[in-house]
Amino acid sequence: MKSLKQDFIISELDKEFVKEYKGESNYLDIIDPEDTSLGLCWKFQYLHVCIEKVTPTKVMLVIKLLGVNIGRFVLTKKNTTIKIKENIGGDFARVEVEISANFQKREIRAKGRMCKLFVCHNFEQRILKW
Repeated sequence: MKSLKQDFIISELDKEFVKEYKGESNYLDIIDPEDTSLGLCWKFQYLHVCIEKVTPTKVMLVIKLLGVNIGRFVLTKKNTTIKIKENIGGDFARVEVEISANFQKREIRAKGRMCKLFVCHNFEQRILKW
């Protein structure tokens, strides 16, 4: 599989917020979307979905919002969809996302809404086909 390198651009205000939120002295320590074994990451603004492992029956992924790890999730043939509603700093950044795996078509899709402050964007996209 190809490694998909994503550019991650973050403003000075965001850097300060993330440092304060995480209590980290160096924001680069926590904002590393390429820290998965496969290195396959899909990005929509400040939302990152990184694929750790793909098998014929299971997909393991990591989801981050503004560089903060929301969690690790597993999609299987029985549980093909996860729904996440998460925010950071109240309404500073929030996301509602549904990630689904179609094992017959061998693809993963994401759809939802990403907001930062008062600006929101909807998305619906295939994030991986294997």
